[in-house]
Amino acid sequence: AIMHGLGCWFDVDFLGTQAHVTLTTSPESAGTHWYQCRLLLREPIAVNATQTISGNLHFIANSKISYTITMDLELDGTTIVSSNVIHLQDQMYHYLQTAAADTAANYDYSNTAAPSS
Repeated sequence: AIMHGLGCWFDVDFLGTQAHVTLTTSPESAGTHWYQCRLLLREPIAVNATQTISGNLHFIANSKISYTITMDLELDGTTIVSSNVIHLQDQMYHYLQTAAADTAANYDYSNTAAPSS
């Protein structure tokens, strides 16, 4: 297979004293206003089914209220490497999911009981 980059998202656990809440931007989860992003390599890497990739993502906060990411990947056991510098503020997002807030805003309230006085 040809590896063109990485698909990324994050999960955050909020461990409160009263509740444990997880925020996830996984593609399998309900949409949020944060989205997954793709981090493309400058040069794709050919990877066989038995091979592994390793590397680093180095995030630096920038003046655009975003991050600049330096991505370095290597095909383990070889001298094949690829890298790129990605400016997250320049990502083109494709909104394929309905954000959770949009879902709540479009909820059909017609079958709910009116509050009693």
